[in-house]
Amino acid sequence: MLLAVALSPALLQMDDCDRGDTYLLSLQFEVGGQDLIQGFNANNRSGYAVTTTGSTATLTVDTRMDDSTATYQWKVGGTTIEAGLIGLGGGSVVLNIPPGQSTLFVGVRAVEGTAGGYWVDVDRTLEECDSEPIIRTTDDGVEFVRTPRGCFEHLPGFAYELKTVEIDGLRQGYVDEGPANAPVVLLLHGQPTWAFLYRKMIPILVDAGYRAVAMDHLGLGNSDKPIDIADYSYLGHIDRLEKFINALGLHDITLFAQDWGSVIGLHVAGENPDWFARIVIGDGTLPVVPEGVEPYPRVENPDEIDPDLQFVFFQLTPPQQVPFYDGCALLGGTGFDFGAWMEYSMKAEAFHPAEVVEAATWFDIPNEDEAAYDAPFPSRIYMAGPRVFPSLVNELGGVNQNAWASLKQFEKPFLTIWASNDPISIGSCATQDRLINNIPGAEGLPHTRLPEASHFLQDDQGAEIARRIVELM
Repeated sequence: MLLAVALSPALLQMDDCDRGDTYLLSLQFEVGGQDLIQGFNANNRSGYAVTTTGSTATLTVDTRMDDSTATYQWKVGGTTIEAGLIGLGGGSVVLNIPPGQSTLFVGVRAVEGTAGGYWVDVDRTLEECDSEPIIRTTDDGVEFVRTPRGCFEHLPGFAYELKTVEIDGLRQGYVDEGPANAPVVLLLHGQPTWAFLYRKMIPILVDAGYRAVAMDHLGLGNSDKPIDIADYSYLGHIDRLEKFINALGLHDITLFAQDWGSVIGLHVAGENPDWFARIVIGDGTLPVVPEGVEPYPRVENPDEIDPDLQFVFFQLTPPQQVPFYDGCALLGGTGFDFGAWMEYSMKAEAFHPAEVVEAATWFDIPNEDEAAYDAPFPSRIYMAGPRVFPSLVNELGGVNQNAWASLKQFEKPFLTIWASNDPISIGSCATQDRLINNIPGAEGLPHTRLPEASHFLQDDQGAEIARRIVELM
């Protein structure tokens, strides 16, 4: 079967390229199932055609770039399987497809002299959501999986382009809406959610003229997902957020963060206060744990799957929440056992994100929204990130002292928007008051505890939160 494409108009002009820069140009095709190719035309001087036969694929390149020699590296699942050299006038290379491999992931590096070159990397494949997971490996030896694009089709109220940027060999997923040169609002979710949590806030921020960037933490959402829990760490998440901000060139940021998004985001803000114009926190904090202290017992046998393990909070909480507070006082019999939560997330066969969001929101979540929260995790191999996140609390010892000291000097606007019915300790009045009473920029601002809102307040009251952020800006 010969697939040929008339490559017009150009997706990227070679005149726009700088040597050494990275460009995602979506050169892609499938072997078996639906055959597809997309390519790029550089001033009508370059083109591609793919022939697939059995277990091999031949890609023919017609390149007429002046004084150029192109070295093409072909990758399946992140591993280079063959390389070919094509000079002036074009040529062909043959790719050997491993047995059982139905989708070919292609990366191309075209080198001009010794000055660097261009990466042309697959940005999308038409995998079905239930397709067999493909284990890839970074150059540093980290094994990971990538959620099939089919899992993200037809998400309710979330018709946004899912973008990625590569950081240390792993893609960081994000949504980026609104004018590129507009003031930016950076939205950070917690565990086990992803950018879908911000579907009710993004349109209001964009309609008000702002740029909304909702990032997925490593292992969640559209980000790549290392399969070993040892490849996740608190400082690793911090490092990736800092690199993400730099990669996108974000500055004068308005930060909104919740849950683990605040534990990560406030550390970055404390260490880099000049990056941020203002901060808004919802049900979050920056814990300061003494060096050497682990607040909770470690989960034993973390890779064990327990088919019988249950979490009492989920069993006792109806889809439509009941009040957990009388003012700031937590009602008797209500509580959230974080140590048990660490174990349940890590080991329970039943653990999946939608049940968490359902239990920790005031309103009942529609079935289609529950499916969207689960969408990034079609099977357990994708779940290492959300499984291990709660256990990262034991990595906080001695690492946040400097960031907290810096935040205590932060005089730019610092607003807290809390849920009034979050039974987790991070949702208490005391946690909110700690931020208000210690951070100078919080003085005089309209802090609130929203009615009809629980831990995932962005789902319960996203429009109201976005409205208050716009008022602050």
